[in-house]
Amino acid sequence: RDKASEQNEQERAAENRKRVEMLAAVGGPEVQRAAQAALATGDAKVIAEFLEKGYLLAAQKDAEDRAAHEKAQKEAAEAAEKLRE
Repeated sequence: RDKASEQNEQERAAENRKRVEMLAAVGGPEVQRAAQAALATGDAKVIAEFLEKGYLLAAQKDAEDRAAHEKAQKEAAEAAEKLRE
C-alpha cells in the first residue's frame, strides 16, 4: 500500500507539473511568470499550491490588466475621434 501511495503521489506530481508547464506556455503574462516561478522550484508542493491558489490569483491579475488596457485603448480611440470632429 505504501508503494502504491508513493507511486500515486509521483504520478500526481508529474501530472501537476505538466499542467503548470502548459499554463506557462499559454497563460497571460502573470500566469506565465507565476507558473515559471513554481516550476523553477522543482518542488511538487509548490507546484500543487500554484494550481490550487496561485493560478487563480495570477489569472485575475491578467484579467484586470487586460481590462485596464482595453479601457485605455477605448478612451484613446474616443479622444482621437473627438479631435477629428
